[in-house]
Amino acid sequence: MTDVAVVGIGNWGQNLVRTFDAVVSVPICCHTGRAEHATWLANAYPAVEVTTDYEAVLADDRVDAVAIATPIPTLAELVERALEADKHVYVEKPMAQTRAAADRLVERAETRDRVLFVGYIFVHHPVFARLRELVASDGLRRLRLDWQTEGSFEADIVTDLVCHPVSIAVALAGVPSRVDVISTLAATGGVDVLECRLGYEAVDCEVTVTVNRLSPQSRYALTVVTDAGETYVATDDAVYAYDAERGDLETIFEPDVEPLALECRAFRDAVDGERAVATDGAFGVDVLEVLERIEADVSAGPGARKVE
Repeated sequence: MTDVAVVGIGNWGQNLVRTFDAVVSVPICCHTGRAEHATWLANAYPAVEVTTDYEAVLADDRVDAVAIATPIPTLAELVERALEADKHVYVEKPMAQTRAAADRLVERAETRDRVLFVGYIFVHHPVFARLRELVASDGLRRLRLDWQTEGSFEADIVTDLVCHPVSIAVALAGVPSRVDVISTLAATGGVDVLECRLGYEAVDCEVTVTVNRLSPQSRYALTVVTDAGETYVATDDAVYAYDAERGDLETIFEPDVEPLALECRAFRDAVDGERAVATDGAFGVDVLEVLERIEADVSAGPGARKVE
């Protein structure tokens, strides 16, 4: 693969342009949003064409694949049209609004023999890769995922935010047999803090996910207890091991590669047939299944506790 068209050059799409341009060629972008984003592209990447015509991008013989970073309600249609045009697809999470729509995209990708890659960046993060290696050797007993994210009040907390820790849970432990929303809290009219528990029948493992967008800071932490009794903590910056004798955390891994660069390279390599896709369409369907169950539990529950 040599050429990727980026569709949607908003804030995240600009990151995709920058990163894909470093690993493949980006000859053209499609953008129908804010004019200043098109101006940014013209100034930062003057050799890259920009168009508002998506069909022109799909008809462009230079384009082997498209990377789609548009609003969630538009994703499924754009992905399907790209697959119909025999383009490989990188699509930002969650790839569709429902599991049924995602199932159709997976079927279409299989029929067309195209790569369908869903951009769950945390699964491609180097600290997660290291954590996965540790779990693979020791086994997984308990996993706690805590994400504090400042603001993001315009986003849907489940589709846009909870999806990240859920993607990690699915990547490490698979699709849970049980999903229980433990508590919710609202301060802005919708749910702003959500805690849920994922249970598994096939393995003796318990996963807890907490997302809090009322936090004054943005951070996440993954805490893992293995079957061997080891405890590890992963953050954006490092993986730590708990030393019981000293009673503190010891740094055992620090990444030196940008996660998005790894993700974009993984897509390139998947299209070139050099590696399997960790976050393929089937993985995206699994994550959406869990998200739909969380949404249903939130809707069926007693409601969020309103902060006065």
